[in-house]
Amino acid sequence: MRKTFRSKHFLVVIFIVLLSIHLCCRVNITQKTFAESPSFVRQEIIDDSVDWLVWKGSSSNKIQLNTQDGNIVEVDKADNSTECEIDKNFILPDIQSVSYVSDGKNLSATVWLTSRFEEPPLNYTIDTFQEELMIKISNWNLTLKEYTDVNIARLLDPTTGFAIEEDNSSSTMLSGNQAYNISYTDRRGQNEVKVMQIWTVKGDKAYDITYSGLPSKYNQYLPIIQKMLDSFEITLTSSSESSFDKKYSDIGDGFLSYEGSGIRIGYPFDWNVDQNNNTEATTIQFRSPFEDSKSDIPSWRETTFTMAIDIDSVHDAGTDYRVIYSRVPHDTWTGYWTKQVREISAYDKIRVTEENKNYTGFYEREDPSHLLFSFDLNKVNSPQRYKAVFYITDYIIKNHRFCTLIDTTNWVIIPPPDFDISANPSSLVLRPGEEKNIQLQLKGNTDLQSEASLSAGNGYDNHIKPEFFPNNKTSIPPSGSGSHSLIIKADDTAQPRTYTFPIIANISFPTSITNRGGETFNNNKSVSIIESSNLTLTVLPPYTPQEHLSNFTKDWITPITGIWTFIAGVGTVMGPLILYLYRKRKKKE
Repeated sequence: MRKTFRSKHFLVVIFIVLLSIHLCCRVNITQKTFAESPSFVRQEIIDDSVDWLVWKGSSSNKIQLNTQDGNIVEVDKADNSTECEIDKNFILPDIQSVSYVSDGKNLSATVWLTSRFEEPPLNYTIDTFQEELMIKISNWNLTLKEYTDVNIARLLDPTTGFAIEEDNSSSTMLSGNQAYNISYTDRRGQNEVKVMQIWTVKGDKAYDITYSGLPSKYNQYLPIIQKMLDSFEITLTSSSESSFDKKYSDIGDGFLSYEGSGIRIGYPFDWNVDQNNNTEATTIQFRSPFEDSKSDIPSWRETTFTMAIDIDSVHDAGTDYRVIYSRVPHDTWTGYWTKQVREISAYDKIRVTEENKNYTGFYEREDPSHLLFSFDLNKVNSPQRYKAVFYITDYIIKNHRFCTLIDTTNWVIIPPPDFDISANPSSLVLRPGEEKNIQLQLKGNTDLQSEASLSAGNGYDNHIKPEFFPNNKTSIPPSGSGSHSLIIKADDTAQPRTYTFPIIANISFPTSITNRGGETFNNNKSVSIIESSNLTLTVLPPYTPQEHLSNFTKDWITPITGIWTFIAGVGTVMGPLILYLYRKRKKKE
């Protein structure tokens, strides 16, 4: 009974020990799961100056912008970099270099600028409306009074939103015909406009002319509009001429002449002309140029600063997280800086994980020559290997064209790249006139494709000729190794001695970034690192006649002797067998 009790106690102790070991192992595993990202000392990446790239973005040729006063203006996107060239006095600070460091918990970076950063102004000079004179020609077969009653009834309809000015309607003349003139206010999108409308009737057609302008500029354009109205004529169209045909001619004094659809009118040479024809009416529009299209500096500008973190996954390679400083964080102008941390899906969908409004901690107002970034690595489970890239995006409107300018660095590889170059064999022995092949292997620890340019350093003379085959370039796949052949030849006059010289690999990385939409941004600054491995070469004296004879014997006589020895052995075995078979055959005969 006592033995059984002791046995049970012994089993319990064993169980507790095993359980403790199991729990200990689990604790160690847990600690490994939450290991820190690699820490490293301060690193630096250099970026070229004035290397802005124009990005068109989506396939749409237009973009809508929210201005500071709450209006929405639609502008065309620039087609090329020429349309985005800015005045030399207007300086866009771009990236000069980036310093980055990590303690394993946070990735911190300082983006150094080529010039002092100045916040874009809070009020812009962008023109949100084009003053317009529109001519509408329609078939009504009404008298002037009847057509006037129809128009007045339409303007007085409370659903239209027109506000007719009192005592501002009267009879007038248009192209020698009795006409009616009226003024009122209207809304065009976000803009309140002042409108003057004149109409007349001739034959079965009504001619309706409408001038629309912002109240602040209405009187400024009124002399131009009056000159256009004075030149307006209703012409007769021959049977052979289409009523939609139009002609343009220079009539001097900065005016061109439009003729078509049974009318003739002068208009300023820099105004746009559009014509729309349908079964109900013909509409001809003359629009003034945007005033900001004459400016050499941007009439609207916003800037965003971004640090993007790329953690490669099994199924997707792309930017996963972005730290962004912007005054337009949700494509809407806010007037204050916002810091956002965004998570990006494989299909470029965005989830904002952090947002700090009215954030001012990313640059010093007293010394705005650099920007500060920080990313909490613990929140993304402390990746062991990742990449980062830094870029500035400037959105500007110049000549009433929207431009997106991007200045980007190369990829930053974290942890810092480490490559190893080795030679097999690491030492050679040659005689004058001999050559041998060495296999070089380059192995890296990065997830980025790289290329090595190989060369042999100093340490040998003209009698030694190293040659890389088939050339001196080799690719190193991500987290893999690349191999290359090196042929070393000693010429006939090489002196006996030992040479030690390095095999050098200049390893470079891609200078382009491709976004998920397939567009590529190139950076002119190539990033590279240098690795080397020493090779020892010993040149022996030329062979003596005795050594030549010994080598000949070893290379030729000895193998031949071995062959004859083999044949003799085969003959010794096969001879009796052949003789036995021969005698057996004779006996049968």
